[in-house]
Amino acid sequence: MLVLTGRAATQDGRPDRVALQARGPLLQVALSVLDQQADILSSRGEDVPVVNGLALIDSGASATCIDDGAAVGARLPAVDTARMSSASGSSDVSVYAEKITLVQPDGTGGTGAVINAH
Repeated sequence: MLVLTGRAATQDGRPDRVALQARGPLLQVALSVLDQQADILSSRGEDVPVVNGLALIDSGASATCIDDGAAVGARLPAVDTARMSSASGSSDVSVYAEKITLVQPDGTGGTGAVINAH
């Protein structure tokens, strides 16, 4: 899953066929720190950053990947590094502990999933 930005639906809420053909199946998501970290930030009077975006459903992926800019925006702590290979080569990447919440079309959030992402 890759957190992206852009449009997933037309103004009337129907899936955008052009976007689907160009980018693949997308879901609206909210990216944030884990609940325990959010509680600590809140107890200090700090805002809990949330990055909203689109997630690409990639059934062939072996890991969940997020954009580095999204990780920085959500203030995600790096918990490890990993070697990642793709068609363009291999590189070392940060691994983040994060919460990804699916966002319903009406803007409400669902249950978040705790995911270690590269």
